[in-house]
Amino acid sequence: MAQPDGELDLWLEQARSGDADAEHRFLVAARTILLRWAVVRTAALDEAEDLTQDALIKVRERWSQFEGRAQCTTWLYRVLQTTHLDRVRRRAARSRAESRAAGSVEGSSPCVRLENGLTDLVQRFLGALSERQREIVNLVDLEGYSPEDVAGMTGLSSSTVRVHLHRGRQALRTQIEEIWDHD
Repeated sequence: MAQPDGELDLWLEQARSGDADAEHRFLVAARTILLRWAVVRTAALDEAEDLTQDALIKVRERWSQFEGRAQCTTWLYRVLQTTHLDRVRRRAARSRAESRAAGSVEGSSPCVRLENGLTDLVQRFLGALSERQREIVNLVDLEGYSPEDVAGMTGLSSSTVRVHLHRGRQALRTQIEEIWDHD
């Protein structure tokens, strides 16, 4: 489970006042929290580490803007969320430009084809969930946050969080049942 918000809030306040030890404690704790969330968002450890690093840079640059109206983890989550969206947009634009310039190149080795097949399967399962469902299922089922906590983190109502959670779980269950039925 995540670092208690009280400690994070305290370390952040001390770090903002110039306490180097508190800054270190805060950034280490924030990195752990952000990395867990980033792994779920990206489904790839290398990419998650890059996303976490980018988010930590933004956290450090913007911590003077944290007003304390929300929990510290809520703020961290929102920074990660916007950083991820920025990265996805940049990647999509770069991919479109590269495709136009060079054309799409497919790997031909068996290992590359197997990796592409597994990646496609994972993408298909995750793709069946909306971004919001994937986000909420992760926070509630994998991270252990309550729907009320997730509501505060995402800016949604508790009932909306519960609806997305139910639909996300239902979609995952359906996909698993389809795989079992085909075997």
